[in-house]
Amino acid sequence: MTATETEEPKIVESAGGIHNGQPYEQIIDKNGRSAFLIANKRTELTKKFEEKGDWKATISIAEYFDDEDEWGHPTRIVPMKRVPWPLAGPLPEEKISQDELWREIKSFIYTHLDLPDDLLYDVVTGWIFATWLPEKWRTVPYLFFQGPVASGKTRALDCLAVLCYRAILSANISAPALFRGIEVYQPTLLMDETEIYNTESRGDVVGILNAGYRRGQYAMRIVGLEETGKPVLGLFNLFGFKALAGTQGQRETLESRSIRITMFKSSRKLRFMIDEKRARELRIQLLLWRLQKLVDVVDVVDVVDVSLEEVPPDLQFADGRFIEKFYPLYMVANAGRKQIVEYAKKLHKLEQFAEETSIESEITKIIMDCKDSVVNGVVKISDITNKFNATRDKAEHWKSRTVGSIVRRLGFEAKRASDSSRGYIWDEDVLKRNLRRYGLIETPHTPPTDSSSTSSTSSTSSELSVLDRVGVWLSTQTRPFPVAKLAADLGLTPEQARAMIRQLDEWYIDDRDVVRRKPDFTREASS
Repeated sequence: MTATETEEPKIVESAGGIHNGQPYEQIIDKNGRSAFLIANKRTELTKKFEEKGDWKATISIAEYFDDEDEWGHPTRIVPMKRVPWPLAGPLPEEKISQDELWREIKSFIYTHLDLPDDLLYDVVTGWIFATWLPEKWRTVPYLFFQGPVASGKTRALDCLAVLCYRAILSANISAPALFRGIEVYQPTLLMDETEIYNTESRGDVVGILNAGYRRGQYAMRIVGLEETGKPVLGLFNLFGFKALAGTQGQRETLESRSIRITMFKSSRKLRFMIDEKRARELRIQLLLWRLQKLVDVVDVVDVVDVSLEEVPPDLQFADGRFIEKFYPLYMVANAGRKQIVEYAKKLHKLEQFAEETSIESEITKIIMDCKDSVVNGVVKISDITNKFNATRDKAEHWKSRTVGSIVRRLGFEAKRASDSSRGYIWDEDVLKRNLRRYGLIETPHTPPTDSSSTSSTSSTSSELSVLDRVGVWLSTQTRPFPVAKLAADLGLTPEQARAMIRQLDEWYIDDRDVVRRKPDFTREASS
């Protein structure tokens, strides 16, 4: 007998993974005990069983399985004694189709949660499905539920906690616990009360979240010392799906990785308690769907990345990180794909509007209007700052140093003017690029000499632009909503939102500050 045959196997706990090309996951069996659900390798025989509807012939259940470590020593892989997420199982009598499972998940969310847009029920459903295939994606989107107290944010995380893949619900987590937990469990992380991470002292948590949306990002920490005293470095994987909830906005870098959902107090009756029994039934169906998807593409390695490189035609209206936010949702969707694309387009318009009305957009317009002040190819920062502060109360004036940081961010290079004052090189190409980015006119123009005429024209143009976008946003609404929702989604103050509504014949604001479609227009829309 060899040493390997007589050596007692080392016990190794696992919640799931890929073993010899077979995906497996820890579940609860019919007797209430932990076991592994294993996807059998795809063969001609299993394909025939599947075609006949005998899906149980394509899976196996095992209490453990034996393996060897990298040095050839025997190991026994057993389920973990304790996991921080609700396990799937036991096996159902019937396996339902993906389309039916989609409808069931969407119905579960609707029964428990009041989302501000009907399209979001498909978006959240797609996000849940995508969490069950983390191996498939190069980048993953975050969900961010933002709203006041008692607006359904925590309830949203509670729903995700019983449906997502390895969902762990946490609040006030430290940076070390965060990256170590991700490394050990590879979970879907759900973080409540995220406003506490907006302080400088908790910036390390935000840094981990910023990095964790893309595969291949790691935290590097010293985990020990060699006998010689040389430090031993450990790498901790940060990648994975995350959903956040808080009363305040997130830092810009984190917002750009998130699909933000503005929450309000429920406007309809919801189920009081989470339906745990139904959630358990849906989890095992989602796990069966996961194993079926993986067994078709899995190799003998433990990392499976089968993301397509090309952007689907339906998502080619946008580029960059915006596509990354909706790509996984789109790829797992069948029945809800149309709704996901529709919401993505709607959100893209709103984000464009936010960019066009941002401080960067305002300063870009001011730089354009400073063309006549350019001397020897330099525009003074004092000229830009004076124009920027001209429409603001004295208490709201910005310093030239702050304005200058925005100008540099826009891509203009600093250079001293002929009188040694601070300024920036007048660069037509950089200006045109920013004009296109913020939806402004294509080429710089020479403003009229009459300053009052300039101010009037600019103001009218701006108001019309905002009104047009309010109209686009309203056209997607199917039910009454608070003025605060319009203001939050479009980056307006409540007073600005009310002023825009009063200019539109089709809508009115009731005594509870809720925007409603006028009865005559409601009848026309329904006919």
